[in-house]
Formats: sequence, C-alpha cells, structure tokens
Amino acid sequence: RKNNKLESSAHHELGTIGLEERDFDRARESYLKSLAISEKHGDVHQAAATCHQLGRIAQEERVFAGAREWYLPFRRSRGT
Repeated sequence: RKNNKLESSAHHELGTIGLEERDFDRARESYLKSLAISEKHGDVHQAAATCHQLGRIAQEERVFAGAREWYLPFRRSRGT
C-alpha cells in the first residue's frame, strides 16, 4: 500500500510541474494516472487533491463546465 501511495504522489507531483509549466496535456496525463491509482486503492484524500488539480487545469483552459465537473463529485460526497 505504501508503494501505491508513493507512486500516486509521484504522478501528482509530475502533474504539478506540468501545471506550473503550463503544459496542460502533460499535467492532465500525470494527474489522471495519480487519480487512477488513488481510486484503485481507496485513497480518497489523494483522489480529492488530484481532482482539485484537474479542475485547476480546466479553469486555466477556461473550460469552466469541465472544472465544475471535477469539483462537484467531492462536494456531493460531503453533502453540500
């Protein structure tokens, strides 16, 4: 389980680098890998953080409906 967390975190950080470099395709690819690993292993905290970052990419690309889609699943799970 620890290796899964490390792998997910590594992809998340690579996504952050891509986001900072404004290479949104590379960032999205890395975040989606992180998300897949997090969801597969039930790491809801990492999955939520990664969805937030995917929402940021959509915002930067001015795809606001897409950004909402990344944020809403976690708002609903908290009852808001």
